[in-house]
Amino acid sequence: MSHRNTGARRALCLLLPAFLIVCLFTACRSTKPSGASSGATQASTAASTPSSDVQSGVSAAEPSAPSDSPSQPPVSSSAGGVSQAQSQAQASSAVTSSHPVTEPTSATYKTVGGTSLLLDYYPPLQSTAQRYPLVVYFHGGDWSSGNRQLSGNYKRIVDQFRNRGYAVVSADYRLVDADGVGLDQMLEDTTDAVRHMIQNASKYKIDPDRIALMGDGAGAHLALMTSLFPERYNTSGAYPGVSLKIGCVVSLAAPTDLSALAQEPDSALKAAAEALLGVSYAENSAAYDQASPARLLNENAPPVLLIHGREDQVVPYAQAIRFYDAAVTAKLDFKFIPVTSAGHTFEPVGDEAAVPAIEDLAASIVNFVQERLYA
Repeated sequence: MSHRNTGARRALCLLLPAFLIVCLFTACRSTKPSGASSGATQASTAASTPSSDVQSGVSAAEPSAPSDSPSQPPVSSSAGGVSQAQSQAQASSAVTSSHPVTEPTSATYKTVGGTSLLLDYYPPLQSTAQRYPLVVYFHGGDWSSGNRQLSGNYKRIVDQFRNRGYAVVSADYRLVDADGVGLDQMLEDTTDAVRHMIQNASKYKIDPDRIALMGDGAGAHLALMTSLFPERYNTSGAYPGVSLKIGCVVSLAAPTDLSALAQEPDSALKAAAEALLGVSYAENSAAYDQASPARLLNENAPPVLLIHGREDQVVPYAQAIRFYDAAVTAKLDFKFIPVTSAGHTFEPVGDEAAVPAIEDLAASIVNFVQERLYA
């Protein structure tokens, strides 16, 4: 009996380590899937966390980012639609998926006095739509310089539009010179650039009912003036009879009140405005009023996104404030985004970073246009 107990104890001693090894091996294998699941959950949570809202000068909330295919209206963020967090995550994703602007297709949209005026057509970088929404961009340069070539932050904004399924056109226009070119000729050109695209909508695969205008500096002034008087050149220019339908305007650091500029002794644009209009403010103040979008707003004005750097040394920041106040008084669909620590082209001024950063600003611009064109 004692001998059998001793044998049993020896067998138990031999089996116990093996049993412990099997248990440890089983426990290790069972913990691996749990760890992987936890990592995936953390990654999913990080991806769905919305980025911080872009600062805005208005109380209205930042519009939700629409789907990447502008062929359909934005999905509602109400019950049954896309949540605000998901919507903001889409906008953040669009910012990080930047693509370089590829070579555009150039075309002559009109010829004046033997001089060809060109536009560059940038198709979407990705789109499944049969017809593309269109943004027509006009460059700055105090009405006397500049060209349609995209660069800097304006190029980054165009990238965002193209990543989201938009076609973009950047157009030249006649500049102030000794031959008498002034505001009237410029507005005829900007109108004709848009009408060229409308008349050739099938060729460019654009949707003529979904067109936005965008410009910087003097180009933003021309975009605003074009949108306020879409039928001014309906019977003249290169495309008589072709009507404009402007869905909205993005105004980047625009001079909007030339009368106010002319009365500021230190204004850098005072001489440029006088060259544009061919007359001084003292000689004809009414001409300045009629060239000032802030003094021409009416109930037919399209929605406008107004963006201006607080440290702008070219076009005073007060121009944006004055324009926005006029729009609020008229109860128009305007949105104002001031950019702190930023100059005329939204580059940082001083040691502080510009806020919003250009990537966030570009996403807000695309969201604004998307919501207005598909309202």
